[in-house]
Amino acid sequence: MKPLYCTLVFGLILSFSSISQVNPSLKEEIKLFPNPVSGGFIYVNFGRWAHGFERVEIYDVTGNKVVEAIVNTNSKNNHRLDLSTLSYGHYFILVKSKNEIYSARITVN
Repeated sequence: MKPLYCTLVFGLILSFSSISQVNPSLKEEIKLFPNPVSGGFIYVNFGRWAHGFERVEIYDVTGNKVVEAIVNTNSKNNHRLDLSTLSYGHYFILVKSKNEIYSARITVN
């Protein structure tokens, strides 16, 4: 049985299986802009954190997954995610790799 890892984000427990560690140093590597989001798009730059194809997920404040994408982090380009279908408010973005996870709060205006 694989261990279950959880993180507490603004009172919500988000749980993930198969994640070996939450890596706070990724905050220096992964850049999100603009935040707050305006114009319906957010850009993600992975910096030197290039592991191949990674899953990017966005959750609303109730814990529902509202956006999911697979991106190639080997590309040094900024990755554009379409958030135009999201209502105004706060969301949580998660980048999941094979062994690590990055999370951040974003605001859609």
